Amino acid sequence: MLISKFKRLLIPFYAFTIVTMLLKMALPQLMHRVVDAEEIINTFVFFRSNPLGEMWFIIVLFELMLLYPLYKLMMKNVVLAVFGLGCAFLIGIITPDISYYNIGKVAYMLPFFVTGIICCRYELHKIIGKTWLFLMITVFFVACNIWGMLPKSMEIEVAMVGTLFAMSLCLIVARFIPNMFKSYRNYTFQIFLMGIFFQMAIRWIYVKMGIEMLFVPLWLLSVVIGVYVPTFIAKLINRYAPQKVRLCFGL
Repeated sequence: MLISKFKRLLIPFYAFTIVTMLLKMALPQLMHRVVDAEEIINTFVFFRSNPLGEMWFIIVLFELMLLYPLYKLMMKNVVLAVFGLGCAFLIGIITPDISYYNIGKVAYMLPFFVTGIICCRYELHKIIGKTWLFLMITVFFVACNIWGMLPKSMEIEVAMVGTLFAMSLCLIVARFIPNMFKSYRNYTFQIFLMGIFFQMAIRWIYVKMGIEMLFVPLWLLSVVIGVYVPTFIAKLINRYAPQKVRLCFGL
């Protein structure tokens, strides 16, 4: 399993990190943050930084998968699952934001990861997709995010409500438009890896044009391009590229 996750997660991590680092070194005048010795050490030794800001998520996913034996034990029965979920929330709440090896982010993401495993194991998506529960979650979501019902100290709980709202909404939409996510559902990782580059290009165009009224249409365009251009590229790579190239793109 770990070898599979290394191929799936860390090979694309290193491939995209190195390419981005080379681009930054070649065009330092266009970059907000230059590449120096400290950046290289933090990127490849301590994993506390990266020329691509969102790459921390891949490292966190890999580190979470190192706990795989605990997940298997936790899924033996409902009591262990509930206990494991409680421990995950406790760890997420009390662990300080330690940047080395993204320990703080691993702890923060642990309750979400465990919740996802439990949802999959007990097929809770069948309940989350119910209309009545969606309405309840929507009310709670609005109360937490607009009315500020929960204090800022309950950041994980507020984020969990947002996650449940997103899941429920997608399940409701998929019921009426079953093919809506079909075109890119198998390429979400590649969207994560490549989408930012195309969205940065749209942002650069917006900044250069300096026309504020174009913000909304360009933002919508960046969402569409950030999803479908990486999907198109990934399909081409998956079909025509050799295996070593596919591995670099998480395929």
